[in-house]
Amino acid sequence: MTGAIDSATATAAARAGGDDYLVKPLEMLQCLATIRFAIQRRRLISANAHASAARGFSQLNHRENEVMDGIAAGLRNKEIAGKFNWSVPLVEKIVRGLYAKLGVTNRAESIGTWRLRS
Repeated sequence: MTGAIDSATATAAARAGGDDYLVKPLEMLQCLATIRFAIQRRRLISANAHASAARGFSQLNHRENEVMDGIAAGLRNKEIAGKFNWSVPLVEKIVRGLYAKLGVTNRAESIGTWRLRS
């Protein structure tokens, strides 16, 4: 909530993770409606993310599933490579493919997505 009405402030609020932008003065009903919409939007985004992750996991091939098991177990790429007698560059390539399929950017996100699957 702010007293500023300029677009730069609205853009900064959105980049900081704001769901909406309320300008003072405001009515209580307007505030409650905005909060309800934000909650519904978050739920929809979360449901879509879960569905997308489930689709991503169903598209993983055998090697990708083995690598994801290793990542979820906390293994480093070198350890995963050693476990399957693969090269580290091969594991790194598989990991990049996993991230793309799952729509994640790092190991923590992939593990979180992996746990949602179970």
